[in-house]
Amino acid sequence: MNVEVSKTSDALLIEFGFDTTHLQKLSLHFDLQNNDDIKKFNKIVQAQKDSEERTAYDKAMPSQEVIGKILEEAGELGKA
Repeated sequence: MNVEVSKTSDALLIEFGFDTTHLQKLSLHFDLQNNDDIKKFNKIVQAQKDSEERTAYDKAMPSQEVIGKILEEAGELGKA
């Protein structure tokens, strides 16, 4: 089972006692993917997840200044 970890999922679990994994399973079981409200909700959940992933990626990326210094130091070592 693939468990999504996100602020949205956590908030649902705290507030209502279920998370996005439960929603996905129920959506398949009750064929809710054809419901317009559910489609909108799923887009919101995906947008939140994408935003959290972008934030984590941005935090992990070194700044352009650091990248420049690394390239400069690598250039000083000469060709491989």
